[in-house]
Amino acid sequence: MITLTDTLAEAISRGDTIVVPSRQRAHAIRMACAHHALAAGRTVWPSPDVLTFDAWVLREVERAAALEDTPRALSPAEEWWLWREAVTQATQDTALVNASSLADGLRRADRLADDYLIDIGRWLAIGGAGTRLFDAVRRNVRHACRDLGADTTLNIARGMPGL
Repeated sequence: MITLTDTLAEAISRGDTIVVPSRQRAHAIRMACAHHALAAGRTVWPSPDVLTFDAWVLREVERAAALEDTPRALSPAEEWWLWREAVTQATQDTALVNASSLADGLRRADRLADDYLIDIGRWLAIGGAGTRLFDAVRRNVRHACRDLGADTTLNIARGMPGL
């Protein structure tokens, strides 16, 4: 069981948002807060605001979208669907067994490329069927986003000052 440090307990009691790396860690912190409150003899307490990084970015983008003109943020399910459809389209002439797994892998690769500013164009110059597939799927997803007037929350957040 995770125990709350004094700093974490103080931040939670102030109502601060705690950003953690995984849903499992968020759940563990919520459970630790409940344990802490019960040990203090409380019967009712506010739920702590504990979010994963992606959930926090989504919330901040949605808050900003209410105040300014930004593209609609894709839900995680919509983003997954766009990647899956793009993979299915790009691999329709192959005997691909699991388009969903490939879509998940390519989506993670796309995020890493964006996070680390990896120039996919340089990889395309080297060649390779995997890189060409990745590029084709990536372009199809971006095109579908433009058609929908939407974008991923991380892409929207990157264009927002202060986030």
